[in-house]
Amino acid sequence: MKMQIHYMHFREFFSNVSESQVILVTLDELSAILDCTHRNVVLILKRMTQLQWLTWQPKRGRGNKSALTFIVRMEDMALEIARNLVEKRDLRGALEQMNHPSVPPMSRDTFQIWLYGYFGHIGK
Repeated sequence: MKMQIHYMHFREFFSNVSESQVILVTLDELSAILDCTHRNVVLILKRMTQLQWLTWQPKRGRGNKSALTFIVRMEDMALEIARNLVEKRDLRGALEQMNHPSVPPMSRDTFQIWLYGYFGHIGK
């Protein structure tokens, strides 16, 4: 779950960038977004690459910008986080996640339909 939240932080910071669009960014910028060390950012990026949430092509040398490309849409990740929270019996957290301003109304509707089905209700 922590990895999903890190991904959401990246996506919120780069909200104007669409999926499959390459961003040139430094490790300094990414570590500032997550408020962690360069080493941790590299480990997080490696894990996200393995999960196929993004691609990361690092460049060596101080000040050189690396290529970052998001694959998973922010809305899909928000929905996944909310579903995980419901399955962990944190309904309040799930609703807060889906009421975040970055989540579009269509994703909220999708979540609501899933939630009704999860609790055994048919239809809205």
